[in-house]
Amino acid sequence: MAHGLLDIDIVTTEVEKDEELQGIIEILKEDPEGKANYQWKAGNLFYKGRLVLSRKSTLIPSLLHTFHDSVLGGHSGFLRTYKRMNGEIQWMGMKNDVKKYVEQCEICQRNKTEALAPAGLLQPLPLPNLILEDWTMDFI
Repeated sequence: MAHGLLDIDIVTTEVEKDEELQGIIEILKEDPEGKANYQWKAGNLFYKGRLVLSRKSTLIPSLLHTFHDSVLGGHSGFLRTYKRMNGEIQWMGMKNDVKKYVEQCEICQRNKTEALAPAGLLQPLPLPNLILEDWTMDFI
């Protein structure tokens, strides 16, 4: 699904410019098993079967928009957006980028409530033994 949203030529160009990813690619060219969970296939870098993007990729903002804001994403929150993206693509720092994007989504901030645990039940105060032994005040 994400591969149809990506321009592979742009991905390849950006990966070639990324020094950190180039180090991984060089290791894989010398020894295909040299870097755990990474593969170099047909000129593309994969991590656990997911296409790897440069962390500085110009495609990231449009991918975040597509996977979160569009009909495909449906403003489904951080975890669902991350899982949907993580099934297809990967870049270093992706989890933090997705979390930050979802936290800054204006529509989500306006329309979604926080999923907090329900407040605990009120507990009655013990009955005082003497007059004026216990004072209470209501804060409004």
